[in-house]
Amino acid sequence: MRCGDEWIVGKNGNKSRKQTTKGWYFEVMWRDGTSSWVPLKEIKENHSIELAEYAKHNSISHEPALAWWVPRVLKKRDQIISKVMSRTKKKSHKYGIQIPTTVAEAHKLDLDNGNSY
Repeated sequence: MRCGDEWIVGKNGNKSRKQTTKGWYFEVMWRDGTSSWVPLKEIKENHSIELAEYAKHNSISHEPALAWWVPRVLKKRDQIISKVMSRTKKKSHKYGIQIPTTVAEAHKLDLDNGNSY
């Protein structure tokens, strides 16, 4: 059973989004300056994060062909970034010497130690 172009109603009455990219093309500008129309299916496989960010920025992420996967891609991107950031070791001292993380902190450490410019 069909319920419009965006939704499918199952036998038990549950509505779910239609997961299709059929009929969607994006104009892509290549490095050599040429442009061509590429199917959404191909772009989604190779450049999913860039396409999801583009769709969100240009307010087209609500379109039926994009709405079912853009939120997933952006959420997965954020999860990966969060995991990488949590794994990186944040050092505050090395060989017993405090290491500044910003320029302002470096100036403050210099002034606290009696060094002036």
